[in-house]
Amino acid sequence: MTNVGEKRVRWALLAALLALFAQLALAAPQLSFTYDEPIYTAIGYADVTTGDFYWHGVIGHGPLINILTAWPLLLGRFRPDVTQLSELCP
Repeated sequence: MTNVGEKRVRWALLAALLALFAQLALAAPQLSFTYDEPIYTAIGYADVTTGDFYWHGVIGHGPLINILTAWPLLLGRFRPDVTQLSELCP
């Protein structure tokens, strides 16, 4: 391939990568949130604040990822009341 041909291929690849990045960046706000993430974060927060791991028998997986996602809640001033979780989940 000639030097000019190599430059065209590189520019075409760069343009394709930029187009892919733009599609991913524009689609992420609409497609990335799942419906159950707030519940898992609340369960992790309840685990950390109460030490009770009851809900992990109900949801069927270990507590580590829930605790990791709930950990930033401990850094803020606002601390949700853990006792309200039982009102949301029968």
